[in-house]
Amino acid sequence: TTTTTTVEEASTVTKDELISPEMINKVVDELHHYIEETVVAMNELSELLVSSTNDQISAQPIKLSEQLLDNAAVQNELEKRKIAIEQLHANVETLKQMMTTPEDLDSMKILDEKCTELNDHWSIMKQANDIRTENLLLAQTCANTFWSEHGEISSFLNNISKQLSQIRPRSTSREHIEHEKEKFNQVINDFSNYETKFKEILEQHGSILLTLVANNPEEAEEVQHSLNELEQEWNRTETNLNTCQNQLEQAMIESAEFNSKLERVSTWFDDTTIPISVEDNDEFERIRVFKEHLDCKYLDIINLKQDYTDIEQHKQQTDGTTIEDNKNNIKEKEKTNIVELQLDNIDSKWTHLNDKIHEHKTLIYETALRQNRVDDVVTDINRSLDNCSSKLSVLINCSSDANLNDIKPIEISIAKLRILLNDIELISYDIEQLKHNSLEDKISISSINNRWE
Repeated sequence: TTTTTTVEEASTVTKDELISPEMINKVVDELHHYIEETVVAMNELSELLVSSTNDQISAQPIKLSEQLLDNAAVQNELEKRKIAIEQLHANVETLKQMMTTPEDLDSMKILDEKCTELNDHWSIMKQANDIRTENLLLAQTCANTFWSEHGEISSFLNNISKQLSQIRPRSTSREHIEHEKEKFNQVINDFSNYETKFKEILEQHGSILLTLVANNPEEAEEVQHSLNELEQEWNRTETNLNTCQNQLEQAMIESAEFNSKLERVSTWFDDTTIPISVEDNDEFERIRVFKEHLDCKYLDIINLKQDYTDIEQHKQQTDGTTIEDNKNNIKEKEKTNIVELQLDNIDSKWTHLNDKIHEHKTLIYETALRQNRVDDVVTDINRSLDNCSSKLSVLINCSSDANLNDIKPIEISIAKLRILLNDIELISYDIEQLKHNSLEDKISISSINNRWE
């Protein structure tokens, strides 16, 4: 301000008047002093700019906002320095117009060169600050996009996982599986729709941000780590989707097989009748064959119950929270109850037929003994004992090789043991019937009784 005032005072002297050497020297000295002050201020600003530039560009939006504020402060100081340099240059130009001697003009030339140096220095700093501001703005845009998309995709994948956890693929009901498949199709469609966004953050936003923060290893590592985690979560979700799809397809096959098997067994019981003849010599064999078929159906029932239990146990997952899910769960429970009723009904039919076959066999024995066909009865009882011995040998051999970690074969063995115990119990009735109706052949009866015991 003092320099400007002095120059203005000097400029009020007319061309016809001579400016005293004292005034010229005073103005020149003041300009030199002002230039030195400006140089110091410019150097301080240069240090501030270097300090700002050395603060590596961040990948975090909040930190980037702080860095942009620092750059704005540098920009504000640059504008102030620009005004000061322009004013200094204007003062030098004004003073040059008042100079007349070559010596004075030479001294002004030095001032002019210093003004040019200051202006060049300012331009370099301005360019550096503008470039950094541009890079910071670009980084801020990329960082905002990257972290916003990253958060959105992470939230989306978490939601997908929750939806997948509510899909229960295994069921005996085809309708239930088809309903679950509809839910799955919606989930996989949503997943496919996000694939483009996922590839963009992986191949574009993430790549650009990594390039911008390449000189900031710590933040670059954080960005790369976040990308890796997101990619792993995406791949994990994709694997879970494929697994769920395979489970639904397998569940449909299992459901069809289960219901087909259930239908076959149920139909067999509905269509089966006990042979009614009691005087035919082949009736012993027909009863034996029928009993073997009935025993096989008992094992079929056990297999059905195993399959049903297996499906129901695997089906138990977190219940849905929506009203629609609750309605579907109620419908599914109703269908489950129907299957359980069918199995109970088949069980009852088996018990009924088993009792009837025993009654019929008793009637056949009575008829045979009444007709003095004791040998036929003895032979039939011995064949029954032979069958029991054979079954017992098989069970003993199987028990030695049993895998205690696999419950299903053990359950089948227990079922076979129940059949065997049932057969042995029925033979005891046959022996008692023989004892009461045939007292002559005590040796045969004793032999049979010993075998039974």
